[in-house]
Amino acid sequence: FIVVDGVTVGFVLTRPADDHLMLEHFYVMPEHQGKGIGSTVLAVILSDADARSIAVRLGALRDSDSNRFYQRHGFVKQAEGEWDIYYARKPR
Repeated sequence: FIVVDGVTVGFVLTRPADDHLMLEHFYVMPEHQGKGIGSTVLAVILSDADARSIAVRLGALRDSDSNRFYQRHGFVKQAEGEWDIYYARKPR
């Protein structure tokens, strides 16, 4: 869970894979979006992946605003499905 000042504002779930970290779920409730919470949480995930020299991969719903969010944070589109766009970010 993502907790800010004692309030649960979202959740995140990552799963390790052979050569990458899969960001399975990442959600910040709408009333808490736009405050930098998602960027702060994502920075921790990316820092951990960078320290282990592994990529981070994820899928985002095609019409979701999250696509811009992930692209702003260095994710590059790898593929598209019927419903999702798949991204990866190489370690830095």
